[in-house]
Amino acid sequence: MFNWTGDLLQLWRSNTNRDNSNHNRDARWKDMRSTLSPVFTGSKMRQMFQLINQVAKEAVSCLKQDESSVQETELDMKDYCTRFTNDVIASTAFGLQVNSFKDRENTFYQMGKKLTNSSFLQNIKFMLFVALKSLNKILKVDKKSTQYFVRLMLDAMKYRQEHKITRPDMINMLISGKLHNLSNYK
Repeated sequence: MFNWTGDLLQLWRSNTNRDNSNHNRDARWKDMRSTLSPVFTGSKMRQMFQLINQVAKEAVSCLKQDESSVQETELDMKDYCTRFTNDVIASTAFGLQVNSFKDRENTFYQMGKKLTNSSFLQNIKFMLFVALKSLNKILKVDKKSTQYFVRLMLDAMKYRQEHKITRPDMINMLISGKLHNLSNYK
């Protein structure tokens, strides 16, 4: 049986590079692929599309509000697309509705930004992280942000189990045991 709290924390603390499907070979790669493949079937993606569509409606609604309040509207597409992507990830992976268009400084968005900061140093760190497994312990990602997302995932799973809530997202798949083989990746 998969111990959700202990095993999931171990999974997140484990060597990320080791568990990356791009670096796994042979039986380990096949096992991980068979574990993750059910998440990305056509029917699962169609279920998640409802959540993505909801985020898109919120994004369009925000644009319409901005447009009605100003004669000429200038749109920063990078910011707009980043916020849209952030909200899609929050909804489909974490089961949250954060609406980064209205709440521009929400915690989920800020922590995600920290993890994906693409400064020159971060890019070098990432390349070394991918290329040299032995440096993984030295080249760590932002611990505060990582802990935030781990805690968020665990709290959401616990809350849903206690209140019998289901949604067509990744957390629901974890709870329902679709990813039961994840305990093999300690």
